[in-house]
Amino acid sequence: MQSEKLALTCERILVAAEDIARHRKDHEHEAFLKLWEETTSGKRLIAEPFDDVRRSNAVFKLMVWRRNGLLSDVEVAQFSEGTQQLLRLE
Repeated sequence: MQSEKLALTCERILVAAEDIARHRKDHEHEAFLKLWEETTSGKRLIAEPFDDVRRSNAVFKLMVWRRNGLLSDVEVAQFSEGTQQLLRLE
């Protein structure tokens, strides 16, 4: 599941970058600044939910996935009741 969610997050970042590049005509510097901002933001979107995943922080990572729209209600229903309750708090 982790590789699928990582791929989805990367796709979202790449789509945003492509959109910025596509609309850069006569505004190259502004587009570059937006792209820089998107890249910096994207690094955080990758780091928090996917770096250093361990059993001890798995629920926290799932909560971040949920907050970032990476876990559907159907997927949440696959977890234990206790984990589901924590994810509903998010």
